[in-house]
Amino acid sequence: MLLISAISEVAMGAIFMLFGGMVSGMVGDAFGISSIIMVCGSIEIVTGIIGIIGAVFAFMKKYWGLCLLAAVLCMVGVGFYFTGTIFGIVALVFLLISKDSFQ
Repeated sequence: MLLISAISEVAMGAIFMLFGGMVSGMVGDAFGISSIIMVCGSIEIVTGIIGIIGAVFAFMKKYWGLCLLAAVLCMVGVGFYFTGTIFGIVALVFLLISKDSFQ
């Protein structure tokens, strides 16, 4: 679940970055909107990358704290139609249930 959420966030961040560049090219940087969109996209990409790293460690059952942080960060991001948030919540619940199985 965490991996799906993280990949969704990276993809959505890339779309934000692309959209911010298109807005900037079409109408200029009116009111800084394209800059705001690009910053939001870069935040999505960073949280998605942390989520992917957390998902890899969750598969290996190591570093429970990092996996928990990754799940919380994936909840913050949007993803496609809030799939990042939904899968982040599910991943957080699974991580809390399986805390004892981590090394």
